[in-house]
Amino acid sequence: MVGKTHAGGRTRPRWGYRLLSIRNDDGSAALEFGIVAPIFLTLVVGIVQFGFTFGDYMFLTSAVMAGSQTLSVSRGTANPWTSTVNAMLASAPLLTPAQLRTSISITVNGTACAADASCVSALNTATGETAVVTATYPRNLTIMGVSYVPGCTLSSQVAQIVQ
Repeated sequence: MVGKTHAGGRTRPRWGYRLLSIRNDDGSAALEFGIVAPIFLTLVVGIVQFGFTFGDYMFLTSAVMAGSQTLSVSRGTANPWTSTVNAMLASAPLLTPAQLRTSISITVNGTACAADASCVSALNTATGETAVVTATYPRNLTIMGVSYVPGCTLSSQVAQIVQ
């Protein structure tokens, strides 16, 4: 192969000049994408995971609000605890019912009630007093195999006046 003659009088083959050229940027876009892609994908997956977590928090807050409203008007009914829990489960369809049901805490005027009988007796004497419904919900914040907030638990509490 015949090469070019340069100012120094040396000849260099064309293919050698092509390989040693500084201007040759073949493959640089693929290299840059390989460096930036994992960071970008982690960021996108993190944003999506945060969106799901925020959605779960909104469902939990809506459920606690519905349960609190149901409890505040349940004075004189036979099953206030059951109707409160059912209202909470109905207003949070995307939350796992078993996980939500186990974390519900109901107090009427500072007295905890965990069954219909205890809620009936607490509500009968609590007109104008405060009824508080609290619930927690576990949330997994794992992004690409890394748990950024281990043991994350969402919680919400709403108080209403017993009617």
